[in-house]
Amino acid sequence: MTESELRDLDRMRARLFKPALIAMFVGIMVGLATWLAGRNGVEIPYEDAVMTGAGVLTGASLMVAIFTFAGFKAWTKLHDGAAGRADREQATRAWTLLLMTFAALILSVVSALAAERMVHGRADGMDWLAAINAVLYAVLLPVMVMNWDAQARKLKKWLEDELVRTLQARALTAAFFVLMAGASGTYVVGLWRPDWAIVAMPLVLWSAAATASLRFVMLGRAYDG
Repeated sequence: MTESELRDLDRMRARLFKPALIAMFVGIMVGLATWLAGRNGVEIPYEDAVMTGAGVLTGASLMVAIFTFAGFKAWTKLHDGAAGRADREQATRAWTLLLMTFAALILSVVSALAAERMVHGRADGMDWLAAINAVLYAVLLPVMVMNWDAQARKLKKWLEDELVRTLQARALTAAFFVLMAGASGTYVVGLWRPDWAIVAMPLVLWSAAATASLRFVMLGRAYDG
């Protein structure tokens, strides 16, 4: 990446940081006001949809703020330390995985809240969509770890070698054990409280997917020294 491109990214970072903080504050205030109004018996049209929207706005704005404040500097440090094209592409991939992992956490929390409303008969169309999307988040991260997505396939010769394949296997093995432990625990809880098990499943799926992603990144950093 050229100096000019880095300067353009830095200017974009500066422009996005303050609006992201404002949007996050608005999301928190709207969600808090809606929750307090509901607790005090005030009828709010489409209350669940407002809460879901406020949660998504807060989470998305938080991720943008984190990326623009700290993530850009961490990414450029990784990028500048890379010796060749393969190292640069792999460093970029590692940062993308980290960003997607924490974005998926926020969206998985939204899915869990939507599932909670579904099991209590208070769901609308958006809740069904949000709850089902938990499966997408759970699949997306392992797909990215394995370099099966469209972008990775275009850069396959830069992203894959014997070491990367070894790290992929170790990351997915760790994720498998987390998935089995989480699914087993959720099953046991479901025998007692089925509604709790359904609400917990988005976070169980995220935990397994995040293990694959974070383990892969951590192993890569360890081998890089």
